Amino acid sequence: MKILSAETNLGSATNVSNASVVRLFNSGDSNILVTRKDYTTAVMGSFMVLSGDVVYCEKYFTDTLEGSADVKATKIGYSSMMSFASSGGGSSSPPTYTHSVSASSVDEGGSFTTTITTTNVDDGTNLYWELSGTNITSADFSSGALTGTASISSNSATFSHTVANDTYTEGTETVTIKVYSDSGRNTQVGNTLTVTLADTSTTPVAGYSVDYDGSGDYLSWGSSSDVTLGTGDFTIECWIKFDDTANRGIFQISNDAGGLSTVGGGGAGGTIAFSHNGGSWHVYGAQAAHNTNFTRSTSTWYHIAYARSSGTSKCFVNGTQTHSFTDTHNYTGDYLVVGGYYNTDYLMNGHISNFRLIKGTALYTSNFTVPTSPLSNVTNTKVLACNVSTVTGSTVTPSTITANGNPTSSTDDPFD
Repeated sequence: MKILSAETNLGSATNVSNASVVRLFNSGDSNILVTRKDYTTAVMGSFMVLSGDVVYCEKYFTDTLEGSADVKATKIGYSSMMSFASSGGGSSSPPTYTHSVSASSVDEGGSFTTTITTTNVDDGTNLYWELSGTNITSADFSSGALTGTASISSNSATFSHTVANDTYTEGTETVTIKVYSDSGRNTQVGNTLTVTLADTSTTPVAGYSVDYDGSGDYLSWGSSSDVTLGTGDFTIECWIKFDDTANRGIFQISNDAGGLSTVGGGGAGGTIAFSHNGGSWHVYGAQAAHNTNFTRSTSTWYHIAYARSSGTSKCFVNGTQTHSFTDTHNYTGDYLVVGGYYNTDYLMNGHISNFRLIKGTALYTSNFTVPTSPLSNVTNTKVLACNVSTVTGSTVTPSTITANGNPTSSTDDPFD
């Protein structure tokens, strides 16, 4: 054998110094598929160079070879003693493995299928695939694992994955797909594939709350007909998070300190209570019929709602109805307090977020799924507060909001 050129590699297409006979050495740890193309780049065939093997290839001098930088190529003189690799198939040819993927970039919720195409591989042969990449975990996929087995049938096999449509902002990720001939995944066969996972998660909307310290803190509104609920339908709702299990008021609509109209609050014994007495709602759970018996914890967000529809009032905690009763009372109160029982009693120690009062509409008449994002200004909204970056800011308000004591704005919200 006479060497006629310096050694090069097949990391990119090369005619190996216009050689018609080439010596190839696979210096890598994996079997490598070498592809032969003519001067128009049309594929003329391919053949496998096993790890550590030397093979000889005949080609037209303008033909190119391409495989991997691990394959070292040298132009040599012809010898009748040589046995040449075949690029056209045939039963005496070594097996070949070529892999493709249905999509090179997939959005969250999308799917892709990997296809293994072989030659000279017996039906029933198992190949072992693996997905990997920086920060790639099984949680990135709603179907399909990180490793698996593919059984060859008629020189082909496929496996599929669906990308999880989660809410986490992760940035673009790249999945690497490799196929191996052994279950220990030590000997790779065929080419490596990559698929880009496009992060289509929506960045969480910034939410806010008002933090009350239980000592002198509450928000108040002046007299307004917008909060006079009369005998019609209405909805009052918000999220609450307590810092203790003491009796704490949430909101109240009243004419004065003794003329209650509506109060929702944390009941005695660490519960959430909606206790009703005639036309009044009391925070301290005097009547068990309207106490939810829902034991609350500190540092936990709860959604509470009180809605009246056609003379029936219903109360809900985290979307679950706690009680229902006939309610034809004429609510004449026109002053609103959020964060306490009127203005001095049972003041809130904790957070209130997205307080919304709707006059004329009962949004909730049965169990419902609690919203997962900040509330919006829907039809008939009269108050939407405790939802912006300032204590007295709001989306909707019938009158100026007064901050009593020293409540503070907080980015602690139920939507994180």
